[in-house]
Amino acid sequence: HALQKVIVCLGEDKIPYIIDPVLENLSELSKNSNGLCVVKKIISKISSNEYKHKALDLFVEEAVELVQNPYGNYAIQHVVDEWGSEFCEKIYEKLVPQVM
Repeated sequence: HALQKVIVCLGEDKIPYIIDPVLENLSELSKNSNGLCVVKKIISKISSNEYKHKALDLFVEEAVELVQNPYGNYAIQHVVDEWGSEFCEKIYEKLVPQVM
């Protein structure tokens, strides 16, 4: 909970020491109830294109596995809610062949 508070209180430029490890472990954190809370705060916090594209690429890479996990599914939903469906189109492109 303390980590989530730090993420909320500090600017993106002040927390790369938190963002980078979260992105490195994005899939595992997204599939855990406590990790998901941190991932959602990071998704809501980051605004730089560099971090957003890096995170999006990781979500695309793990999209099929994440949507099948009860917590990972919420991570994917949060990305789309925060960043919009147009920005997240690569996620849809990865998932559509799996559904059809």
